[in-house]
Amino acid sequence: MREYYPSVAADMADEFVPALPARQTKSSFYNDIAKPLFDGMSAAVALMLCGPLFLLVAVLVKADTSGPVFFRQQRRGLHGRRFLIWKFRTMHQGRHEEAAVTKNTDLRITKVGKFLRDSKIDELPQLFNIIVGDMSVIGPRPLSEQESLQIEGLGYPCNEDGFMHHVRPGLIGLEQIKRQRHLSYTERFELNRIYSEQVNAGLDLYIFVVSLVQCRFVCSIAAMSAIVEWLLVNPL
Repeated sequence: MREYYPSVAADMADEFVPALPARQTKSSFYNDIAKPLFDGMSAAVALMLCGPLFLLVAVLVKADTSGPVFFRQQRRGLHGRRFLIWKFRTMHQGRHEEAAVTKNTDLRITKVGKFLRDSKIDELPQLFNIIVGDMSVIGPRPLSEQESLQIEGLGYPCNEDGFMHHVRPGLIGLEQIKRQRHLSYTERFELNRIYSEQVNAGLDLYIFVVSLVQCRFVCSIAAMSAIVEWLLVNPL
């Protein structure tokens, strides 16, 4: 009989995530060859298509507040290897370390940064992380050192490699497709943990299709890219 794993949030009781018995990721053709190949090819194509959007966002970020265009932070990846994650800067310079959890009303977020966060465009530079093999297109959200300590304080077991160390972190995942439900920090981590124990082609397909249907990430990129390209061809 097929099993399903119910959502961890009470207000999501009517939704289910396809699941398998809890286990660590095993070697397979999909995990070892197909998934990395898809990651590299899709990230390369996305970077070429989003070039004009990168330029526009860079100009907006610099015009809004002083500071660098990109934000970099150390995260834990596959086998606990530390890497620098890339994002467009969405906060005032030097204020990102003041708190681990960010809310929509956070005064540290800039005006342009709020739009970038709402549209998920701030995550686009992580395509570079996918190209070099630090991340996958689909996977659990990479945790910072501060977040790892916070989760460990809640009672989750941790080893020297950190949490979810047996799978590459991803650009999109279960947490992202459920984020509109205002999950608590623990519930968000639980979704990432579930994915790391159950990763397979079927689950990745489910996440990818739901992401497309929601159109929060993909449609925002497509619309913005189209506008930029039109402006380049038809300057005002």
